[in-house]
Amino acid sequence: MDTSVGQLRLVQSGDVSAWSKFSEHCRAVILRWCRWQGICTDDADDIVQESLLIVLTKVGRFQHAGRGTLRAWLKAIARRCWLATLVQREDSRLRELGVLYSESNDEIARLEAEFDEILRMNLLDQAMHQVRGRVHEATWEAFVQTAIQGQSAEAVGAVLNLSVGAVYSARARVQRMISTDFRRLYANSDLAPPRLPRG
Repeated sequence: MDTSVGQLRLVQSGDVSAWSKFSEHCRAVILRWCRWQGICTDDADDIVQESLLIVLTKVGRFQHAGRGTLRAWLKAIARRCWLATLVQREDSRLRELGVLYSESNDEIARLEAEFDEILRMNLLDQAMHQVRGRVHEATWEAFVQTAIQGQSAEAVGAVLNLSVGAVYSARARVQRMISTDFRRLYANSDLAPPRLPRG
């Protein structure tokens, strides 16, 4: 396994000691990119610092998908930081670039939010599927018909041969189980806040 990938996994697991080596690897990749772009030393230093701050906040959600993925991610972050630096300067062409950059970031943020919502719905679906397999059919139907379909507890109880109190109890029990399973799935997903290295 690539050393940098091993360090990445340690950092994502919350290993504070791994951050130092991992950040040095990131620094080297970003500096090489800056040199290749012909960026002056002062600007390169600023880009490295800004990029590492972004890496620190987002590394917990980064998913390694094969050779070169980490380098590509780091270069994309460095490019964003470089563009952000450029648009603060007085050249009118750079101001125009800044508008385009801002708009593209807004679109990226919107797409990321939509993606996160889809992931949440998938996690909820998984949680519901898991709970359905653990409860009696009548208990599940009481939940579905009242919580999802909006039927009254009286009507559902008559169909399922349950008291109104039993219908409410079944609904509450299933809701608690789904909530518990969803939180567990969420904690293990890419939506969960990253555990950042401290120290």
